[in-house]
Amino acid sequence: MPQLPLILLPLLALAVFALPRKFKALYTGLITLATSCLALIPAFDALVNSVYLQLAVPLPLAQHGSILVDKLSALFVGITCIVFTVSAFYNHSHFARHELGKNDAQVSLHLFFQVQLLYALLFVLVARDAFLFLFAWEYMAICSFLLLIFNGHERSKIRSAIAFFIQMHAGFFMLLLAFARIENATESFSFDAIGSYFALNANLPVFLLFFFAFSIKAGLVPMHTWLPDTYSKMPASAGGVMSGVVTNMGIYGMARVLTYVQSDFLAIASIILSVSLFTTIYGVCMAAIQKDIKRLLAYSSIENMGIVGIGLGLGMLGQAVGNDFLMITGFSGALLHVFSHALVKALLFMSAGSVCAKVGTQNLERMGGLIKFMPRASLLFLAGSAAICALPPFMGFVSEFVLYSGVLGSLRGWGYSVTGFGVASLAALSASGGVAILAFSKAIGIGFLGQSRSTLTDTEARNASYYALLALLGLVVLLGAFPMLFVKSAYQIVTVSFPIPDAVFIRQSMIYTLSRASVAVGCMLFLAGGIFALRHYLLRKRKVAQGPTWACGATVAAPRVQYTAGSYSGEFAALTQPLNRSRRGMESVSKDSIFPTERRFSSVLQDIFRTSVRPLIKRVSLQLNKLAIFQTGRVHHYVLYALLFMILIFLLTYFNFI
Repeated sequence: MPQLPLILLPLLALAVFALPRKFKALYTGLITLATSCLALIPAFDALVNSVYLQLAVPLPLAQHGSILVDKLSALFVGITCIVFTVSAFYNHSHFARHELGKNDAQVSLHLFFQVQLLYALLFVLVARDAFLFLFAWEYMAICSFLLLIFNGHERSKIRSAIAFFIQMHAGFFMLLLAFARIENATESFSFDAIGSYFALNANLPVFLLFFFAFSIKAGLVPMHTWLPDTYSKMPASAGGVMSGVVTNMGIYGMARVLTYVQSDFLAIASIILSVSLFTTIYGVCMAAIQKDIKRLLAYSSIENMGIVGIGLGLGMLGQAVGNDFLMITGFSGALLHVFSHALVKALLFMSAGSVCAKVGTQNLERMGGLIKFMPRASLLFLAGSAAICALPPFMGFVSEFVLYSGVLGSLRGWGYSVTGFGVASLAALSASGGVAILAFSKAIGIGFLGQSRSTLTDTEARNASYYALLALLGLVVLLGAFPMLFVKSAYQIVTVSFPIPDAVFIRQSMIYTLSRASVAVGCMLFLAGGIFALRHYLLRKRKVAQGPTWACGATVAAPRVQYTAGSYSGEFAALTQPLNRSRRGMESVSKDSIFPTERRFSSVLQDIFRTSVRPLIKRVSLQLNKLAIFQTGRVHHYVLYALLFMILIFLLTYFNFI
């Protein structure tokens, strides 16, 4: 990652504003590809050859910023580059034509800030200086905000963007407090100072600041309220980047801070596990009752961030009790699941984006029969759904298998804390897997099968976006069928980042176990391939008849008699009523109406945390509105305010308050 290309490439993105419309996506895609190649070279060296790249980058407000590409940051750099490269192909073939409208300035702004977001993320991952990290963290929030409000004609989209921006800055303020406290104690404003501070002080208070700041970005409950609206309002490629990469920054920050923790292990593990267990259950339950396909994917991301948190918590729990096996399997399972979720969720968001652009809606109840008109996008979404449910032969199965192995191997002989949290983790992982199948079977059955609820024509074409998503799916299957290609790297990251005395023996035993699982998955793939080959051979000379699906004797099948998304998960929604709130509306019928005309009925299941916080927000807004008295519209009053502020700063400085 040489300094000159590192500085020049984001500036070259400005040329997108001067290019013709048909070259804009291609140009920014080439910049994204060049950036990814430059970033992957040191990342590969760090992962495979243990060669760490360290640079000093000049900054405008500081002497320099320190950059280091180690194994942990290299993993997330690889995730970021893969997802952004696929997103660039998606932009070129599909996104600019279908969703961005006809305004060239809007197209240019969106593509420009997507490139800037890539650079912000890379600097977040490699920055070891706190100033550079906070600068990149803030720039990441600004780019994400601008991508969200892009082409935003709806008031709800602007409201969601503002809520996102406010919550991101709440997290930024916590990070600033944590680094300020560390700098005050160690006189060093860097990540390395975290270890020095933790060696001499209680770890829990400052860790909580980091934890809640990064939890907002990762979307852990109850710091998740920005995420469903943001994902549902964003364009498809930006949503894939947000879900697949941006939320991972919270996990990266959490994992980075955990490498410096030196005490309070059990308390930290208990907090992470408690929040993550609830996040997993709450996220998957809310995903199962959604009618909007993008909101379903958003709550699925919350669930998967909870699973990653469970892995991190189990790793810390193993460190607290001296269980090296639980420690390495917990941390490794978390990192594997981060990688799996990033690839699969990008695949799901972009394939769902193609479908939504075609149908013109995100509501599952207005879809149906899409597999007949968009077979490629439908099959990609089906495969992504199986992968996100952790079914073999996909990579999600491997990551959860590692977590299950760590918990099951540590239930006996390690105390009540390990047993209690282990049983809770097994229950949460098992329940989330079953409910995830319910959620995505609903999305497939209601949205893609059955009869179409809208008028469509078969115009789906094979383009670059299709092949990019197919390559992404191939990578997920490859790493699921042959996990040794990646599991060894994950174990090395953990053993380098955390002190594990028996790391070599544990790593070899787990690799042996996974190799046996890989053989079973390979046999399953071979059997499935053999069945399809035999079917093709037997039917090669026969004419295959096609006709309407049997409708249980009904002679007239109408789209309105099909299951809806609400009816499909209605019983489950009633079962999980404490976790959601139902809002129903129905037009009243007059008592004098003998033959009532058509009436409308609506039912909306709401997030309990969002509905609970609304009254508080309303009260705060009313109080803030009273401050409007200071907006007099007179210049001399505003000059007076500035003068009073300067006097206040002078007094606070004089009396050593600041």
